[in-house]
Amino acid sequence: MGATKLLELAVEDDEDLDALAEGGTLAGLNLDDVDRMSSRELRRALREAREKASVTEEVLAEKSRKIDTLATDLAAERNRGLRRPQAEAPRVDQVRVDLQAEVARRRVGVLSAIRGLRLALEALTGHVREHGLDPSEDAGAIGGAIGPVQEILAELVTEYAAFDAGQAVWGMVNRELAGEVEAEGGRGGLRER
Repeated sequence: MGATKLLELAVEDDEDLDALAEGGTLAGLNLDDVDRMSSRELRRALREAREKASVTEEVLAEKSRKIDTLATDLAAERNRGLRRPQAEAPRVDQVRVDLQAEVARRRVGVLSAIRGLRLALEALTGHVREHGLDPSEDAGAIGGAIGPVQEILAELVTEYAAFDAGQAVWGMVNRELAGEVEAEGGRGGLRER
């Protein structure tokens, strides 16, 4: 390898260079790729990789800032709710409505975070495909990102199985249809699936 290429590589992180020397990749290139490239091609590839990494980092940082802002707003809102004077004790129905609204707000935040995670995963897998990299090297990062989300969702489904939303929706539809059809003198309702 020529001196110019070595100088181009010298500005890279020691960890990245160690990985390259041990058979890994740097900017999607293995040691053989680096050896076959001209110094200009190497410089361009390293610059493009740094730019992509910078853009990905900016996107992830922006998502993180948005999540932090939502969490801060939610904590502030929760604190305001805790400081409610005793004389203004809300009705049980109003508390339920407020809690349902809180669930809906949190759901929006969770969905936003999952969409952000999906964008990051798409960026990673797109980069791997675009540069013909070995996808198995990213299995740990992808599994580490998806696995905990899947576990939490499974826990939620198990924990709140008694509140079967599907059953509740069908019951509500049946009650509404039964009322309309009874007014017309017939039998109403839908069967649950």
